Amino acid sequence: MGRIAGHAGKGSESPRKGIEIEKKSRTSYTAKPDPELEKMSKSMAAIPRTCEGQISAGVFAYITEINPRRLVVADVQKGLAVGMSMFQHDGHLKTIPIKGVPGMDSMPGFTMQFNFPSIHFYKIKNGKIYDIETIGVSVPYGTKFGW
Repeated sequence: MGRIAGHAGKGSESPRKGIEIEKKSRTSYTAKPDPELEKMSKSMAAIPRTCEGQISAGVFAYITEINPRRLVVADVQKGLAVGMSMFQHDGHLKTIPIKGVPGMDSMPGFTMQFNFPSIHFYKIKNGKIYDIETIGVSVPYGTKFGW
């Protein structure tokens, strides 16, 4: 865990792993960026922004399993669907192989263990997933979904 420096002369735990906070004055703090997070951010910027492009490039290889997963409702006329799932990340993939992105053959993997229960909103056009919006929260690895 990162440390918050300058709090009564002692450090206290930062809520974000890998982020160092340095006290600059009584009310101002500056984050020291984690080099691994910066590398991940730069890699993600080079990846296509379409669903098909991201899946084809392999950026989701860090997801160990998606279970359970449920399609809750679909409206064929409007091309909308809603589903729920639990992404499980065991944190073992250190490097994600990337396909089809010029000048990039890999990116750093997610090495934290966590689950991510989510609700997904899908937009479908011409029989293909056009957009996915997801809302979720990180929970401890191995947490059960509850449904």
